[in-house]
Amino acid sequence: MKIAINKRQKRERVEFVDDDETFEPNFQNDQHLVEEITTAIQKEDSISREAKEAIEIIADMGIVTLYGTVPAKHERMTIGDKAAAFAGMGHVKNNLQVKEGEE
Repeated sequence: MKIAINKRQKRERVEFVDDDETFEPNFQNDQHLVEEITTAIQKEDSISREAKEAIEIIADMGIVTLYGTVPAKHERMTIGDKAAAFAGMGHVKNNLQVKEGEE
């Protein structure tokens, strides 16, 4: 399983006009979100080892995107549900594909 966060967040700084403080987007929240989702997926027995190794999870400003090809449709759904349990409904882009000929 590949884990990624948006590297741009580490470099970005936003200056507020109202005060002298500098705000740095909290990429650590994205990293933590990816780690929580990864742990939940790894613990799920209904997801095959092949699927666990084939997916990539990216978090950017609280939006989680799933990439990869999994063996079965139920695994695609389960992985998406696990991600939504942590990121929230509407905050997951499930771009997982199911292998051709598999259901």
